[in-house]
Amino acid sequence: MVVTSNPFTDLAKLFARINIPGVDMASVIAAQHSDIDALATASKHAHDGMQILVHKQMEFLITTMREIQTTMQKTDPAGKPEEAAPQPCEFVAQTLHKAFERMRELTDIAQISQTEALVAISALVATPG
Repeated sequence: MVVTSNPFTDLAKLFARINIPGVDMASVIAAQHSDIDALATASKHAHDGMQILVHKQMEFLITTMREIQTTMQKTDPAGKPEEAAPQPCEFVAQTLHKAFERMRELTDIAQISQTEALVAISALVATPG
């Protein structure tokens, strides 16, 4: 899996670049340190979850394409796939079932990621700053 940097890991540096006349951003950042950390954690969970989803989608696409390629390679020279796969409806049903199982897996991953982000944000809201 390709590892990319998470733009939310150092929000303090991002906020420090904001220049608002009459506001000491260093003091604001220091006072809100735990809030910024919680936001960074929630963002990291969301970011990591999205990377996993993208990876799984690529796996799904590659697997599906290989299945199609394998089936097509079994096609006889006259180009009749039904002779290579005598039960094309069964093949389609099985392939669709596999696709739905993969989509369910992706949904589960997204739900876990969103739950982790919600827990981090809920902890922030529950703790007075």
